[in-house]
Amino acid sequence: MRQQTASYKQQSEKNDIIMKIPTAIEEGKDKGGKELIEIADKTGKLLMKNGVTVTQLRKIYNEVRNIDTCDDNCFFKTNMFKAKMAYAAGRFEGLRDFYDIVANFIDYINGDKERLNRFKQYFEAVVAYNRYYSRKE
Repeated sequence: MRQQTASYKQQSEKNDIIMKIPTAIEEGKDKGGKELIEIADKTGKLLMKNGVTVTQLRKIYNEVRNIDTCDDNCFFKTNMFKAKMAYAAGRFEGLRDFYDIVANFIDYINGDKERLNRFKQYFEAVVAYNRYYSRKE
C-alpha cells in the first residue's frame, strides 16, 4: 500500500510538471523563468526519488548540450534525442517519468529555436537540482 501511495504521488508530480510545460517553454509567458526553474526543481527531485544518478543524468545532458541551435539539423537532432531517451528509459525504469516529461517538452518545441533554447536551459537546471538533491556518488 505504501509503494502504491508513493507511486501515485510521483505520478501526480510528473503530471504537474507536464501541465506547466506550455507556460515554461514560452519566454513571453514566463519572462523571469520562474515556472521553468520551478519545474526543473521538481524534475530534479523526482529523478532523485526514482534513483537516477548524477552520472546517468550528466551523460544524457551531454547529448542535449551537443544540440546547437545554429545548426540546420538542430530539430532533427532534438527528435533523435527523444528516441535515445526512449531507449534509455526502456533500459532503466527510473528514467521513464523523465522520458515522459522530456517527450512532452520536445513536442512543444515545434520548430522554434527560442523554445529549443528554453528546453536546453530547463535541462541544465534539472541537472543542477538533481545534483543538489542527490547524495554524493
